[in-house]
Amino acid sequence: MSTTNSTQTQTQTKTKKKSKSKANKRDTTNKTDTKKNNNLKTQTPSETKNFPKKKKQQKKNKTQNEEEEEKGNEKGNKNEKVSKDQVIELPKKTFNTNKKSGKHYLHNKWTLWVDGFTSSKKWGEDLTRIFDFETLEDFWALYNNLCTAFELKTGANFRLFKYGIKPEWEDEHNQKGGRWSLKLTQSGEKLESIWLDTMLSMIGEHYQPSDEICGAVLSKRRGVDRISLWTKTSDQQKTQETIGKKWKQEINLVNLFGPTTVTYVGHKQFQGRTKSSRRFTTNYEV
Repeated sequence: MSTTNSTQTQTQTKTKKKSKSKANKRDTTNKTDTKKNNNLKTQTPSETKNFPKKKKQQKKNKTQNEEEEEKGNEKGNKNEKVSKDQVIELPKKTFNTNKKSGKHYLHNKWTLWVDGFTSSKKWGEDLTRIFDFETLEDFWALYNNLCTAFELKTGANFRLFKYGIKPEWEDEHNQKGGRWSLKLTQSGEKLESIWLDTMLSMIGEHYQPSDEICGAVLSKRRGVDRISLWTKTSDQQKTQETIGKKWKQEINLVNLFGPTTVTYVGHKQFQGRTKSSRRFTTNYEV
């Protein structure tokens, strides 16, 4: 009997220990759960407080980046202005293409003048400066907005000259010079082709020496149209004859009208003569 009682007491103590250990485990699990919940509760407000801080930092970063970009753009704009100014100075001596604008600069700057559109009888009263250009694109913009040579008013003149040269005999660049002249009767629409080729050959520097060219004039008259090419020095015969022959080739004169001669007259010899004697005044012809 004593042995049985001892065994019972041992089993009872074991069960009590087991039940206590289970209870302790439950308590610890409950405590850990409550700690987790408490941690979650404490983390949420802190996290919500941290979100706006991040946004503020992002805004600061954005504003800093924007300021840096604006500074960079300002520097870029300054560089663009400098490069444009440099490119504008170059065309006077060399042909140059502006990579940013894509325009093709000419060797010289040119000016278009018009006169004869009014009833004024005095020379120079209605002479009007229309447009200055120094790129090929600006030339075509001007040309496409003008009336054609065929549509030009009778008595009117188009005068295309290098910038700084006035289209008159008294100008210092023209005083010692003269002009090659081509008179056409019943030229019709061929007049436009000859005038355009004359302008393109001048601004394209097709004549040598190119400094010898001053400008060209298209004159519309009753029954007779005249195109003239003005040069700087009339006493250099070989140079003038070379330019005259080159001009005939550029305007494709022989193919348009057959064998045709062009005549050269010095401005000084042309001045002071009556209209009846001017037609017989000729220095050279080709």
